[in-house]
Amino acid sequence: MRAKYLLQVHPLVFSEDLPSLSKELQSDFERLFKPILQLSPNDGGILSCHKFKGKLKGHHSLEIIYNNQEYR
Repeated sequence: MRAKYLLQVHPLVFSEDLPSLSKELQSDFERLFKPILQLSPNDGGILSCHKFKGKLKGHHSLEIIYNNQEYR
């Protein structure tokens, strides 16, 4: 079994990003995305994501396509 890392989510994700998503994607974030990121925090594992530079260095952006709409 792989170790799970402490996952820190930027506060703006909860106040701005998640509320703009469908209830299903909000649930998927808690149920699927967070556990995957806890296992592979450096590269996102099987999730499509990229690393930020500058002030947000150390953070990742998930790239999600849901109902033909792209979220990042």
